[in-house]
Amino acid sequence: MDHGILSLRTTPPHEGPLRRCHASLRVIHLDDRLVGKVDAIANRKASVLRVPAIDEDVKFTHAMTKAVHAELDDLASWLGLRERA
Repeated sequence: MDHGILSLRTTPPHEGPLRRCHASLRVIHLDDRLVGKVDAIANRKASVLRVPAIDEDVKFTHAMTKAVHAELDDLASWLGLRERA
């Protein structure tokens, strides 16, 4: 199911094995509008994708909120993390 798109950009660049990565994610709605940003931290040691902030550039509808959470769950799964917090 297509929930929308989260574009991943890691900051800062890393060298060697990735154990912990902070990412700034842009939330792009299906009509190609930038609607928000998500801060996420992948902690591989704890096997958790932490999401300390979801910023809405426009007010999210219930469907948009649900889609962002579904995309974050998919991202955590793709990264091989057990959970999202």
